[in-house]
Amino acid sequence: MTGSLNILLGVITCKRPRMLADLLGSLAQQTIFNTDISVEIVIVDNDAGKSAASILEEYSGRFSCGMRYLTEEKRGIPFARNTVLEHAVKRQAEYIAFIDDDETADPDWLLTLYRIIKSEAVDAVQGPVIMILPEDAPGWAIRGARKRSSRKEGAPQNALATNNVIFSSKLITEKGLRFDTGFALSGGSDIDFFQRSARLGCRHIWTNRALVYEKIPGSRLTLTWEFQRSFRVGATNTYSSLQQRGLGYCMKRYFLKIIARLLFGPLLLVTAGIFSAGMRLLAVRWTGSALGHFLGFFGLLGKEYTSIHGN
Repeated sequence: MTGSLNILLGVITCKRPRMLADLLGSLAQQTIFNTDISVEIVIVDNDAGKSAASILEEYSGRFSCGMRYLTEEKRGIPFARNTVLEHAVKRQAEYIAFIDDDETADPDWLLTLYRIIKSEAVDAVQGPVIMILPEDAPGWAIRGARKRSSRKEGAPQNALATNNVIFSSKLITEKGLRFDTGFALSGGSDIDFFQRSARLGCRHIWTNRALVYEKIPGSRLTLTWEFQRSFRVGATNTYSSLQQRGLGYCMKRYFLKIIARLLFGPLLLVTAGIFSAGMRLLAVRWTGSALGHFLGFFGLLGKEYTSIHGN
């Protein structure tokens, strides 16, 4: 496939062949392939053992667009994401989209994102991710999954994630942005990337119309994982803000939050948390968040992505 592209669609995967197969099955049904919009799909395998290779061989014949299978042996999501960006530069892609390997997409997903970013003349568009829970999910997880986004269509959105996004290649060719490899195993490099993009004057918006669905494995429906995730989000938010805005800003923004949540998180856990699963969850999240925000000042971000959930 030669010449420039309208869209380069990147997928990062690591040792989740079944989930990747489900994703590729949904991507093969994308209505964008019935248009004259040029698309190439790049799968970057972050497993040196190339565990995704056989899945790509099985599914490549189902696509009318070009597909490329690359490996990134340096372990960490930002390394693999940057591999997608470098390939996008080589292919002269106009736009870059990302979706996660544990998701599936509505048939109109990619076409919707493309039409919105073109018609609104913005630099990036983020869509929602709808959680699909296992049948034996705990009640607190079910109640959380029922909460749909209340964000307005077209609302400004600075901190985007790569689980459902499209953005202009100008962010990497003109602004020089790349994913920060300091977030290698902690997660959060995507939020940091788009926050820096926004600070450079790029415009990002939200849409409710481009839907993807994430399968949540049971291993992520525990209080231990909720603590770990809250810790990671707090740590990476502090670290990113420290890099971008300095110590004074971070102290002003996070100091009182850290103190309050360190005090009330454990207190809530041993009081209302004894009787209420919802209060236990809130207490665990507050405590994890406070510790994460505090240790983020010292660059201690955790290694959430050393463990692989799902298969």
